[in-house]
Amino acid sequence: MSNTVSIPKSLETPSCLDVKDVKAKDVMQYGVISTKTNAPVSEAVHLLVSTRISALFVTHEGRLVGVLSEKDLLLLLFENDYLPGTVEEYMTREVVSFDTEDCLGEISHFLVETPFRRVPIMQNETISGMITRADLIKYYRRQVKATQPFARTKRSKDGLAEEIMQCGLLPVTPKTPIAEAMDLIVKYNMPGLPVVNAQNILQGILTEKDLLRFICQPEATCKEVKDLMTTNPVCFSPKDSIEEICGCLISNSFYQVPIVDAGQLRGIISRADVLKYRCSFFKR
Repeated sequence: MSNTVSIPKSLETPSCLDVKDVKAKDVMQYGVISTKTNAPVSEAVHLLVSTRISALFVTHEGRLVGVLSEKDLLLLLFENDYLPGTVEEYMTREVVSFDTEDCLGEISHFLVETPFRRVPIMQNETISGMITRADLIKYYRRQVKATQPFARTKRSKDGLAEEIMQCGLLPVTPKTPIAEAMDLIVKYNMPGLPVVNAQNILQGILTEKDLLRFICQPEATCKEVKDLMTTNPVCFSPKDSIEEICGCLISNSFYQVPIVDAGQLRGIISRADVLKYRCSFFKR
């Protein structure tokens, strides 16, 4: 593993899957969306919004030097109407990376125990690819299947959740098989799925991290979403302010919040949704 910051001892021992001989290069995505230190930060913001990824790796002369995340930008745009200057002025310089020859188990353990959704994979000090939580779930599902039959108008800055919430939802029920939930997260690249009952009452949320914790415990016998889901997630109503939701997504490690009305699921708002909303007021 190569990195620019040290990893706590508790994260160094992998306890994931049967991947003793699987290397990062066997699973990673090739071709990483990145930006350069001297790129205008406004361009980087719109790249994040248009690609709907949670972070951009930052390079200088081909070498990894930092990362620019949705969360960092939400905090800045929450406090300012515009961001002048270049990416270098806003990026986080401490970024953990892994080598193409590193064990997949170590990377899996890291992505379970930290807030990060993706890590860069390096070869000869340059970015060769990346691995996301979704990549790990996709790999696990592929292994299991191989062995078992199984545009907005300009609005007021005092906007409400109902103005930007995503209503085309992919909810699951407590009795949905875990394998089916995995397939949905991988297919649609979702950080999580809302869990509802037959009356569309929110019961919880199943996140990438919930699934990875299960994958990292081969002795677990969980079969349905109810066995893994996070209950009592933080929720907002359609009439809650976007500003309040933005503050919540900045101060917490989760990537999205459900929007409910009288207990019923009405929508989802992610960091990307709030970032896109704030960009509609971006001064260029």
